[in-house]
Amino acid sequence: MKYPIYIPTKGRFGKLAKFAKTIPLLQGEKIPFTCFVEPKELKKYKKSFPKVDFVELKDNDRGIAFARQSILDYARMKKVKRYWQLDDDVVAFYKLEKPGKVGESNAKKVLGGVEKFVHGHKNKDRIALATPQVPQLMWCAKKEYAYFAIMGQCILTSTFSGRNYNTDLLLLSDIDFVLQHIHYRWLMVALNVLGFRTSKMGHTKGGLYKTYREGKRVEAVKFIFSKWKKYCKPPKPDATGFINVLIDGKKARQHVFGKKG
Repeated sequence: MKYPIYIPTKGRFGKLAKFAKTIPLLQGEKIPFTCFVEPKELKKYKKSFPKVDFVELKDNDRGIAFARQSILDYARMKKVKRYWQLDDDVVAFYKLEKPGKVGESNAKKVLGGVEKFVHGHKNKDRIALATPQVPQLMWCAKKEYAYFAIMGQCILTSTFSGRNYNTDLLLLSDIDFVLQHIHYRWLMVALNVLGFRTSKMGHTKGGLYKTYREGKRVEAVKFIFSKWKKYCKPPKPDATGFINVLIDGKKARQHVFGKKG
C-alpha cells in the first residue's frame, strides 16, 4: 500500500468504542492510519485508543462533511496525491474468488489491489476516486470494474481534482462529492473483484446514528436528486424501504466521455 489512511470518527469511544470497527481491523494487520476527531472528544478517544494517531479537527459539531473536507485539506497540506478515507465502522474485506463466489480477504490485499489497479489503468490521471465494491454487488458483476458508482465509505481520493465537500450538507456529502466529479468530467472507478463491508447504516451508536434516527435521509436524497438530476435516476425505495441516490450510468458516461461513450 502506497497511500495514507485517514478515518473521521465521532462519538465512538468509551463504552461505544466497540462500534469503531475499522480501528482494530487495521491494527490487527499493523497498517498505519490516522483518526480525525473533534476537539471535545480528543482526550476521550486517546484514552480509549492509546496507540492510535489522532488529528484534532478545528471545530466541534460541524458534521461529517466538515470532517471529510478537513481531511482533504490535510492531505493537500501534506502534498499527497491520493489518500484513503475510510468510515470508522468497516468490518470486513472481500475478494471475488470466481464468478458468483465471494470470499474473505484483508485490508492490505483489497486497498493495495485498488491502488495497483488505478496505477495500471490507461486513464489513471483522470481517475479521481476509486473504491472496492460492496459484497452484494460483487458476485453478480459482469466486469472487473464499473465507472460512476456511488462511493464514500472506503474511497481512494485524489487531491488534484479541485473538488471539495459541500460542508453545508448534513447527509450525503459523499454522494454530492461523487456527482461533482462527474459534472467536471473526472472518472471514478468501483473495482468489482475486491470488496468491503461496514456496519448497517444508521444502526450502530455514535457517528451519524442520531441523524439517521431523526429521519433526515429521505430529505437529503430528494435534495441531492434535485441538484444533480441530470446524472441521476429518480429515487425510489427498495424492497426494504431504503432509499438512495442512484447514478444513471448511461447519462454519466455520455457526459464524461462524450455522446458516443
